[in-house]
Amino acid sequence: MAKIVSYPDDGTLSSTANAMNNFLRGTNSTVGIVPDLGVSQQLLLLMKVNTVAGGSGSGNAFKMRLLYNNQVIGFETGAETRGLDFVGYDSTNSVWSISFSPCYITNNVVCEKYNNDTPTANTQIRTTTTLNPYGLYKFNCALAYSASASCFNGDCATACNLFTGYGTNNYQAGVMAMRKVTFPSTQFHSSMYADSNLLDFLVVFLQGTGFVSASLINAYTMVGTTMQNIKASYVNYFDYNAANYNKG
Repeated sequence: MAKIVSYPDDGTLSSTANAMNNFLRGTNSTVGIVPDLGVSQQLLLLMKVNTVAGGSGSGNAFKMRLLYNNQVIGFETGAETRGLDFVGYDSTNSVWSISFSPCYITNNVVCEKYNNDTPTANTQIRTTTTLNPYGLYKFNCALAYSASASCFNGDCATACNLFTGYGTNNYQAGVMAMRKVTFPSTQFHSSMYADSNLLDFLVVFLQGTGFVSASLINAYTMVGTTMQNIKASYVNYFDYNAANYNKG
């Protein structure tokens, strides 16, 4: 179960946390990706998936790979090499906060994270050749390039289980974001048919060298203008038997 939505990016390190707090309060919320949002934007990935299988330590590092269509999604200048951003839930204050994501907790778990000032080791591979027309985020939890992994009480399985869906305890309801994204134009819209402009996202979780789970997210686009009129209709049809039916 997953959903991807657009929300303004305010450019701060807490931008994704700010977005989640406002999104769930109904402030400028939407139900899809909005190319004509009109401001700098991020894509919030709301997921409920099996991310880890247990174990701890660098030998059992938890890895995520996110593939996306880089023929459609680009990035603002200077944001091309930034990583994914993460936030979690703070039950005491009933808000989303970067301080309640394992990636930002000092001496808890070492993982690459989005940095507002300098690029981190969390790199993207954005291939543009005809043989590999996709973009790829590579994210590791409980494994670092420059330091030893350090999970609280050695429990990396719990610390790295970021995307278990909505929850009201500390560190639950983890959300990740692709920040400062751009689109070919403000008039761009994805097709309902298979073509090169589909907004499909493939999220794969690995533990060590083992496969844990994968999710294919089919996103869609919306227009930024608020709808003024909505027309709805329905058809009630059933055919239980010769004496009990309603064919509309």
